[in-house]
Amino acid sequence: MDSTRPAVNTVHAHRTVGSARPVLREPDQESGGIVLGWLLKLALVLAVIVVVGYDLVAITYNKVATAEDAKSIARAAYDAKVLSRSTSAEATKSAQEQARARGITLDKSDVVYASDGSIEVTVTRSVDTLVAHRIGPISDYSTVVEVYTTSNGP
Repeated sequence: MDSTRPAVNTVHAHRTVGSARPVLREPDQESGGIVLGWLLKLALVLAVIVVVGYDLVAITYNKVATAEDAKSIARAAYDAKVLSRSTSAEATKSAQEQARARGITLDKSDVVYASDGSIEVTVTRSVDTLVAHRIGPISDYSTVVEVYTTSNGP
């Protein structure tokens, strides 16, 4: 018995036309390998689609959320400065409290007061991705910088 082939307990007997003796044939081993290979390729393609999809959703959500956070933080500074008639330092503190409530670290230099009364807030946030932050050309997409400027009027 050949040691490279597994022992097969079942042998299919087929009769050929014009022969009284059955022709012995082993079961088709190759068809199982083809199906397994096809399923493996399908699983790999689906895994890549899931990873890319997750990263795209995470990056998109981060962009939208950071823009909303920048707007909210700028409005908090504006409300403190204009509506409450606070000093710039107090308005900056109000903006930092709003940022902290949203999980963002905001430096004093991220809040700029213009001479026309508008307030500019810069918010930077990075997102955890599965793959995108590890690939050089697209790693920049995992960090978002949003700048929001309030209007100078009421």
